[in-house]
Amino acid sequence: MDSIQKNLDKILSCPQSVGVTTGIYSLDKAMKGLQNGHLITIAACSSAGKSSMMRSMVLSAAEEIPVGVFPIEGGQNENVEVMLYTIAELSYHKKGNLDYDEVADLEEAKKKLKSLNPIYFDEDADTMYPSWLLEKGPKRNSIEQSMEIMYNEGARAFFIDYLQLIEWGYKTESETLRLKSITGKLARLSIKYDVPIVILAQLKKSVEERDDPTPVKSDIRDSGFIINDSHDIILLHRPEYFVKNKELELYANCSEAAKIIIAKQRYGPGGYINATFKPFCMKWEDSKDNIPF
Repeated sequence: MDSIQKNLDKILSCPQSVGVTTGIYSLDKAMKGLQNGHLITIAACSSAGKSSMMRSMVLSAAEEIPVGVFPIEGGQNENVEVMLYTIAELSYHKKGNLDYDEVADLEEAKKKLKSLNPIYFDEDADTMYPSWLLEKGPKRNSIEQSMEIMYNEGARAFFIDYLQLIEWGYKTESETLRLKSITGKLARLSIKYDVPIVILAQLKKSVEERDDPTPVKSDIRDSGFIINDSHDIILLHRPEYFVKNKELELYANCSEAAKIIIAKQRYGPGGYINATFKPFCMKWEDSKDNIPF
């Protein structure tokens, strides 16, 4: 009862408080931020902006708290470099061909990045283990051990890119059971440390072949246990991404209308947020056209 009373006192002392900010006001309003103790899955088609959304969230969260990042796919150097271009809102594809003002913008972005709370990276941790096997001794590339170290250093939110690349350090009968073991353990770790854990996931290839490629929960690859274990599920949809023979606009400061779909929210409604995606600097932003949630 003492622990329950402490939680009640905490809630009543700040009834309007939200979790860790996503950097997108309408999404924070709909979900009350990234909540402690939640496993949040963000899913989209390949190259449709999952990692960009994660980086936007990392930068926003780091304004408040230290964060831990497991960039299994991209690595630390690549992610930090892209973050600089995102902050400066410069085309990453102009790298090596910047004018004087753009170099100055990158210098300002570097100052902004350095002013944030610590962002801990571990690009080598790509494996998780059953508890009984982990307890037998140190395991190389263990996400849970690295997460514990980051937590002890002050990290209070974690981001993993991405689910299907995580190895499971014990033989399983199928891919579905492997992912079940991983998501189940991540959900328990989010509760153990009382932090949000954000994990990216791929959608099935068949989504891109449909007449209407707007994703739903069941489009997540091996979705069953991922849906069950995730407290919240966010799906990203960029209609222009599916336009065939679209002229490349890598250097143009163009923006796309997009949707952030809240496909599952354990303690709230589903729905969608109108958003803007800037492919040239790989940045997600709020939209002026958001509907009442």
